[in-house]
Amino acid sequence: MTDKFIDKLNENNLYYTFDKSRNMYTIKIPVNVDKNDLARFKCPLCVEQYKVNGNEYKNSKNLYHTHGWCEGGIRSRHCRSEAIKYYGCINWEFLLEKREQIKPLRCEKCRYLDRTDFIDRQYVDTLICSC
Repeated sequence: MTDKFIDKLNENNLYYTFDKSRNMYTIKIPVNVDKNDLARFKCPLCVEQYKVNGNEYKNSKNLYHTHGWCEGGIRSRHCRSEAIKYYGCINWEFLLEKREQIKPLRCEKCRYLDRTDFIDRQYVDTLICSC
């Protein structure tokens, strides 16, 4: 089950840490904060629809979660029960950080253009590509 979980995070270029003492993954999530001090982000794990057997549909879109901002920090998950079941008995939480808008990056090897407008500058110097 862990392989599906890690693959999904890598697919979304998300940074995570694992705390062995708590058996907990902490996923760093870039968020948009609105004027009401609410943080909104696209959950990398929850999707709109699941098949009867519990698997995700390939073209199903990710859902958005909303949390109170309060200067960021760690928040517990509000993920769908299907997502929790799909990824097994893995514990995870979200570390919320504001997004910074920067220009898209291009991979030096394959020239892949990252079409996301927001990337965390603190950890990304060059584009992480699967080439």
